[in-house]
Amino acid sequence: MRKEFIWLSVLLATVSSGFAENFKAEPPPSELNAYFTKAYPPKYPEIAKAWHKSGKGWFRLTIDRSNGKVTEIKVLRSTGVKILDDSIAATFLQWKAKPNLLDHAVIPFEYARSGSIGSHIQ
Repeated sequence: MRKEFIWLSVLLATVSSGFAENFKAEPPPSELNAYFTKAYPPKYPEIAKAWHKSGKGWFRLTIDRSNGKVTEIKVLRSTGVKILDDSIAATFLQWKAKPNLLDHAVIPFEYARSGSIGSHIQ
């Protein structure tokens, strides 16, 4: 079986908002549709929102080539906040790739607060 390793770094799914507490998920980039039949951004955990946490991480998805199901998530680079990593990983486990296309994918994801500045955000 031929292994294909695809870096989907251009497919950065960003969750952003204004300075306020409201975090809105943007729809995934259209390029994701070329590889995935089911892909949506992780929800921002309420507890992380209350703590004003944000971060960017990289996640490796292991995909069952025969059916496209994501079978494993490995955190390559943590967001620095475990609850954010867990939320992202749980969502990515629900993604589904097109069958017979991918073995693995590396996906960056960022929870960010646009316009916010401060050392209280890690």
